[in-house]
Amino acid sequence: MPLEDRQAVVEGLARVVTLLPVQHVLDSALNLQQPHLARTQSIITHGSSTAARGGAAAKQLLQHLADELQLMAALIRGMEFPGPSTPGSVHPAMKLLEAAWPVVSTVADAPVCRGDRIVIEAVCEVQKVWTGVGLAAADGA
Repeated sequence: MPLEDRQAVVEGLARVVTLLPVQHVLDSALNLQQPHLARTQSIITHGSSTAARGGAAAKQLLQHLADELQLMAALIRGMEFPGPSTPGSVHPAMKLLEAAWPVVSTVADAPVCRGDRIVIEAVCEVQKVWTGVGLAAADGA
């Protein structure tokens, strides 16, 4: 399935999660995010030597890594709530970002990833979503 279609599915699932009773939103969102975090971590842990060697296998591995990052960004982007937020509460998207950031940071710090435009663009997309959620939370949205 093309990445754009997968992003649409993930973002749609995130929007459905926001309609759940508030006490179930965070756990459900984290459950949606977990497979993407696990695959990203697996690629970093087990694929770094393949990626460092270069070639077609490395390119494909880095593309999978970028795709997983883009899917995480789509999930976070989809965490928009209808209506006002509860004063003093933390937006669930911020919790998703907190859970994802150690993995995203590891990707950004890996020399083989820093040298790949597609991976860096995906890291930047997650950062852009993070900034957008942070600004919305600061504004009380």
